[in-house]
Amino acid sequence: MMRRVLGLLRGLLVRWLLGMLALGQIAGSQGCREPRPPTIPVSGKVTYENGDLIPANRLELRFLTPEELVRQKNYPPFAVAVVDTRNGQFSEATTWEHADGVIEGEHEVELIRVGDEADPGGFRPKQYRGNRIWPNPVRVSPENREFHFTIPRD
Repeated sequence: MMRRVLGLLRGLLVRWLLGMLALGQIAGSQGCREPRPPTIPVSGKVTYENGDLIPANRLELRFLTPEELVRQKNYPPFAVAVVDTRNGQFSEATTWEHADGVIEGEHEVELIRVGDEADPGGFRPKQYRGNRIWPNPVRVSPENREFHFTIPRD
């Protein structure tokens, strides 16, 4: 008797799981989730114009997604790469998942000094005060994925 009950429960569980899988496949095939655009790993360096490192507890480089894409569903506002303040290097930019890269295309760039707001040191060149956006957009592509950003001193 117990074997029969266990067999019936196992059968019901298997049918339920198969049904849930089928529903998930149907929902996926009807376009409930749009595919993500391709991302490209980027890397590079951030320094002052003379090659000196920028003193900071933490520097974040943000590749801003164009506004017309952000307004669309499933587009994050930016990809972020943490700059290693010991050598100025950055890599492992993250858009959706750790180190997935930056969406291909043109991006404005922000360099943000995190945790040093009370004492920003020499990092506040006049043209970056306020919005801290890089003066020119950059194009991320399979052929253009290595960047060296230089910051003028005040």
